[in-house]
Amino acid sequence: VLGKQGPWTLSFLGTRSKSDEAIRGATYAVARTQRDVSGSSNVALMLANRTLEGLNEGSLGADATLFFTKTLGMTAQLVQSWGEYGTGTWAYFLRPSYDSPTGHFHVRYTHLGDRFADNANAVGFIRDDDRRELDAALERTFWIRGGGFERVRYDSNYNVYWSQTGVLRQWDVVQSVSVDLTNRVSTKVEYNEDFERFEEDFRNRRASLELGYNTREFQHARVGIQLGRNFGSDFHLVTASGAYKVTPELSVEYDLQRAVFDPDPENRTTWIHVARLSQFFTPDLFLRVFFQTNTSIDRRNIQAVLVYRYLPPFGTLQLAFQRGTAEFGERSDQGNTLFLKGTAVF
Repeated sequence: VLGKQGPWTLSFLGTRSKSDEAIRGATYAVARTQRDVSGSSNVALMLANRTLEGLNEGSLGADATLFFTKTLGMTAQLVQSWGEYGTGTWAYFLRPSYDSPTGHFHVRYTHLGDRFADNANAVGFIRDDDRRELDAALERTFWIRGGGFERVRYDSNYNVYWSQTGVLRQWDVVQSVSVDLTNRVSTKVEYNEDFERFEEDFRNRRASLELGYNTREFQHARVGIQLGRNFGSDFHLVTASGAYKVTPELSVEYDLQRAVFDPDPENRTTWIHVARLSQFFTPDLFLRVFFQTNTSIDRRNIQAVLVYRYLPPFGTLQLAFQRGTAEFGERSDQGNTLFLKGTAVF
């Protein structure tokens, strides 16, 4: 059921899963009601529950998105979960913010009980719980337009969280400054440092410098270098990319990454090359080619697709070839696959 009447919006979903020899069927219910207030603001209630073998697991929450002025706003949520666990079942956050055409600031506090996910994930998904988290960000753009400068942008983000018992689990600090010049040259400097606690404590850091030309357009060039330490290994990463229109119908793009780790017990040091080519014979007949290689996993993949729009925009014939099938960064059999697809509109 889904409906809207005036400022009210209501949605409801109910399902019953099939029983099998291993488990009895479960009943699921999700419902949400929302009311618009003061123009673009809204408040809402949401219920989610699963009944399985006599046990109810789920959550009931209230949330709000509020705008007090054109620049000041706040989002907030409060949720109570229930199920197998009776303590550590609350979650909430509060996030006031300021937004303008040239700036942003927010601060957020989040509380996730140590058993909240065990209950709520019966109907939903919380990646992590058992945390008290503080997060803040500040962004500002300065339009100069004089002395060869066009704009300067500052970005920062700060995050730290503890377990409910007060054990520090992670913190992260990101600072960056980017400068755009009137001659279309741009540069960006960034520094990131964080602490992460897993089977041991890790102190990671990364400093980067990037130079670019005409980066807000298709035809551009960019080079960069990163230095730092990541989960016990020192590293440096060199990057380069560019795009160029050879003719109005033919364009090429290229990306390069050279990553070196020390020590490198998992053999992650690599060269990565990515190339793309697009050739338009007519506006409705074109060829696209994609090539990718990764030396650390001996991967060389190529994809090509030829498209003919005989009845644009939806009537098409497509012939595609692919060598290699896995996701980016994964090993794969270098087998060959050919696809033929046709679409028509009646």
